[in-house]
This record gives sequence, structure tokens and C-alpha cells, in this order.
Amino acid sequence: MESLELESNWLSLKHEGSTEYVLKRIDSICIPELSLAIDSDSSRCLLLELPDENMIEFEVITRRNLTIEPYADLNCIILKLTDDSYNDLFNDLIVSLYQRVKEIDNPTESSRIFIQTFHKWSEFFHDESSERLSKEQVKGLFGELFILKTLCADADPIDINNVLSSWVGPYDRVHDFCFDEKDIEVKTKDNKKLDIRISSEHQLEAMLNKGLELVVVSVEEDYVGGESIGDLFSDIRQLVSDKLGDPSIVFETLKQKKLNAKNIRDYDNFRYKVVQKDIYDCLLEDFPRLVKSKLPDTLNDIHYSLNTSGLGDYLLSTEKF
Repeated sequence: MESLELESNWLSLKHEGSTEYVLKRIDSICIPELSLAIDSDSSRCLLLELPDENMIEFEVITRRNLTIEPYADLNCIILKLTDDSYNDLFNDLIVSLYQRVKEIDNPTESSRIFIQTFHKWSEFFHDESSERLSKEQVKGLFGELFILKTLCADADPIDINNVLSSWVGPYDRVHDFCFDEKDIEVKTKDNKKLDIRISSEHQLEAMLNKGLELVVVSVEEDYVGGESIGDLFSDIRQLVSDKLGDPSIVFETLKQKKLNAKNIRDYDNFRYKVVQKDIYDCLLEDFPRLVKSKLPDTLNDIHYSLNTSGLGDYLLSTEKF
């Protein structure tokens, strides 16, 4: 079950006005009675049918662009999308829910997860009102998303959610990616420039005795053949879907930057082509860095530029695109 398959199923549903809802069971594999539906207004809905003895009663819950309510006539719970500009995100919600409930034969448990998923995902179905990201912020985010896409492409399905959770840069953590064995700091620079900006004395310091890699992504502006952060985000969503991961993890991370599946496209005018990716081991002896553990206590809030042309001795790998 993936978003493209769902979209095909939606297009096959036609409302002719004879009933309040037109239903189509999501597939023959899912144990709970989970169905796609459209109502008389052609709004997309997801229905969970329940046995009489398991039907639950609650007041209609309305969130931005989503509602959920019990419907006694069909003995079901109905999750409804009220803004069709979020169709793609609604498909992601359904895929995520499907993966969680498809093998559950306990109606009480499946209805609990159904309602829980509504509350979790409803936070992603609204536009964020905030100041726009600057061009430099977008470029930095582009580099992080590029690395996340690479990590997702290389990950086994069993590890995909751990990879998504490793991306902590938007939470303003010390490093951009945190794994059990190492951290990764990502810097995105113009291809013709040599310097990268180190924004604190903590940024190149190892944490908890783990390894630390510096990944430098060199890019060129390319308004015709380049990619935007929205393009990278779409690619990541597809990889996560293919590997049966939980896309809400990356949605939650992007939310820290006031971004969602809809407004990330506001930055499609910033388009980049990756030229080269270099990976350095920051913990090799004599790597040029200023770190808190080696500075006097009186020095704080350190910012400096690091010239990458002098880092050849610490290079772990390089890749040209």
C-alpha cells in the first residue's frame, strides 16, 4: 500500500448521489474493515467499521482541515479531510495508519490507533504562519535533506525510522544527525567557495565519546535542472513509503522550522544542483577546530570560518555528481 496506489483508488470512486457515502475497502489483506470513501460533497474520508459491541461514542472532533466522528448508521468511525489541497498528505496519513493496523484483529485496539493517529497527524494539516526562511537557511536545509535522502536510500527497511529520527538539526541540537555510534555535522557551501562557517565551539566537538564526521555538500544554483527542498522532501517521502517507514517522523522534524508538506513548496524558487560531497573525520589528530573542551572557560560563543582546501589529510571519502 503506497500513496500512488491510493490516488488511483480515489479516482475510481464516483458519487452519484444515491447514498451519503461511496465506499471502497482499502484491500483484502487488512484485517480491520478499513475503507476509503467520499461523501456527497466529494470530500475524502477514511472509515473504520466496527462490530456493534465495539462501537464507541464521542463528540465530533474538529481540527484544521480534518474531522473525526462516530457514525452509527454504518457502525464506523469516519476520518474526513476538509481541504483537498492536502490530498497527498492525507494519503500519507492513510498509509501510515494502514501499516499500524493491518494485522490487528482486536477492534478496540484498532479503533484506539485510528483515533490516536488522527490526533498525531492533525498537527501537520495546516499552514504555518511565520517569517520566510532566508536564502542561506534554505541552502543549509537543502544540504541536510540531501544527506537524509542519501541515508534513507541506503537504509534497510527495518532501520528506516531510526534514520528519520537521527535527523535532529531542525531541533537546534549540537549536530545535525545523531546515531548511536557517531554524529554527523552537515555544511552546505557554494561550489566555488572554500570556506564553511562554524557557528559555535560545540559544533565540531564529539559527544558521549562517539565519532564525529563533517559532511561538506558543495552546490551550484541551477534554476532549470536543480532541485528544491520540496523536491528532496518528496523523494524522501517516497523512499519512506517504499520501505514502510513512518513519514510523520520527518513531518514533525520539518515542523520545527515552520514547514509542512504544503508550504515547503513556497521555496521552489531556490534550486540547487549538488556538485560534490566530502566527508571528513573531525576527530583525527590535529584536525583544525576550536572546541569548548580545549578553550579557556572565559571564551564563549565562538564563530569562525574553516577553509576546506586544507582538510585533505582528514578526508574519508569524496563523491562527485
